[in-house]
Amino acid sequence: MKTELIVSTGEVKAGNDGEKIIVRALGSCVALVIFDNITRSGGIAHIMLPGSSPEGGKQSISKRTKYACDGLKKLLTLMEKYESKKKDLYSFLLGGANVLGKNHASPGLRIVETLVEGLKAERLQPSALEIGGFERRSCALDLESGVLSYTVGDSERMVLWKEQ
Repeated sequence: MKTELIVSTGEVKAGNDGEKIIVRALGSCVALVIFDNITRSGGIAHIMLPGSSPEGGKQSISKRTKYACDGLKKLLTLMEKYESKKKDLYSFLLGGANVLGKNHASPGLRIVETLVEGLKAERLQPSALEIGGFERRSCALDLESGVLSYTVGDSERMVLWKEQ
């Protein structure tokens, strides 16, 4: 039986073969998912705010990782513990919906923009995106099979990416 790692808002978690990493509720938040098919490791950062945490703050790392730049940095640091090399990493972005509707501002797309810029600075680019819209999402990364799946609203689980 696989160990399931649940990633709550603002958290960053990583694991390896035999584990499944899950985000259950993505509204305007964005899941940054990274998978290494060589080491069979991966992780998810559940990002709720664009940019970086305020400078000079006395926030714990768990408070800072709710910001896109800090969550990305933490996830890449966790991947290093599994001896991942950047050339072997696949990255994905899911979420960023405007769940409050057309007449409300949502940080989702700004979070996506921040993450795309951060990935580019790290010489990475998303292999697949499932972003925007008006409905919540969930996602799950199965590190054994190399499958990244997701739901939109109350939909059945769909595959966003599968290792070839």
